[in-house]
Amino acid sequence: MGSQQGANNLGMAMAIAVFMVILTTFQQFLSSRFRPYAEGFIRRFISSVDPYVQIKFHEDSSDGSLKNSEAFNAIETYLSCCCLSTSSSSRFKAKSVRDIREPILCPDEGERVTDYYQGIELWWEFKERTEDYDRFRGSGRKIKCYTLTFRKTWREKVVNEYVKHVMEEGTAAAANQRQLKLYTNSGHDHGEFGKWKCMKNFDHPATFATLGMEESKKQDIIDDLKWFSNGRDYFRSIGKPWKRGYLLYGPPGTGKSTMIAAMANLLGYNVYDLELTTIRNNASFKGY
Repeated sequence: MGSQQGANNLGMAMAIAVFMVILTTFQQFLSSRFRPYAEGFIRRFISSVDPYVQIKFHEDSSDGSLKNSEAFNAIETYLSCCCLSTSSSSRFKAKSVRDIREPILCPDEGERVTDYYQGIELWWEFKERTEDYDRFRGSGRKIKCYTLTFRKTWREKVVNEYVKHVMEEGTAAAANQRQLKLYTNSGHDHGEFGKWKCMKNFDHPATFATLGMEESKKQDIIDDLKWFSNGRDYFRSIGKPWKRGYLLYGPPGTGKSTMIAAMANLLGYNVYDLELTTIRNNASFKGY
């Protein structure tokens, strides 16, 4: 596969070189009126004979939307968790990610990572460049990008299935690694009541393995929680809110808080401590 790809790349490079010579010749003899048409034709021809497709995913969110940044982070986490362990790459970089307990390893600039999906070979490459460089300040805006390369033969499958697979796996991997948080609305800042505030990291050691309860009932709760966690699409399909409620009651010391901690650790969910006395009405509560 490697030799075949090398031969294809060599042939493609030669074709591009020939057409660049032709383009230079045309630029010398064609008037400015016809030059754009000639250049456009040559670009389209080169694109038609290129056997590969490239898709770029930028980190940039300067348009005010976080979608680009979210996709970029999902790709980075996917490559770190699903590809780098089997990759032959030798250069990596460690990156701290918000709410994730440990730094993740990412491909270094110019390093190519190979991935396989249902028999399809794909290549990821990370690149970084600086725009709007200020030579007096010695700084500029950094543009980061992951480029996905694959054969045109697999275009439909990659676009419709593989990209979605990467986003889902990357998001799930980030959720599994993130540090859980404990939020409360009991405080107030600048007169605003009911606003959620992160108090600390949630690191309660309780799990269902440590709970002292009947095994069959414990398994029923675990199965129900997992069904709910994976049921977002089902709830959407039937037009109902994606939520689940449990009523825990009993005197202090009977395990209510421990059960909540075990649920949070099983699902990887943050914990929100709702203080009802700080809520004046539904309109004043800034929850989520």
